[in-house]
Amino acid sequence: MTTTSRAIFLPVSNSSEKVNTLLRLCCDHFDRGLHLLIWTGSDAVSNYVDELLWKADFLPHGIDSDELISITSGEKNCNNSHAVLNLRDSPVEVASGLYSTIYELEDGTSEARALVSKNKYTFYRKKGIRIAEISLK
Repeated sequence: MTTTSRAIFLPVSNSSEKVNTLLRLCCDHFDRGLHLLIWTGSDAVSNYVDELLWKADFLPHGIDSDELISITSGEKNCNNSHAVLNLRDSPVEVASGLYSTIYELEDGTSEARALVSKNKYTFYRKKGIRIAEISLK
């Protein structure tokens, strides 16, 4: 089964690259007037990303909001985005076709993080999702 969704893996090898990649992706979507939903694994991570976006770039966004950039630890697509940055350990279920673009950090910061990324890659490949790798450095 092939879908129209695509998974874009963004390689990062340290914490600084994670932050820079997150900021560039958010700024790019905001500047182009495109919605981006950031899925986190917890309220604590949502709050961290929230603070990061305010401090680093003062980028307008919200938690569980309809802003162009929205952060959520839940499942709801609160800003009706077609693009999601998945910061969770599990892949985005693509059966609904809700998201046309799924961004994943290809995380090389540790063996455990690399395994999570590899598992996501395998999941998307088995689902017939187009996969690309793009560096935002």
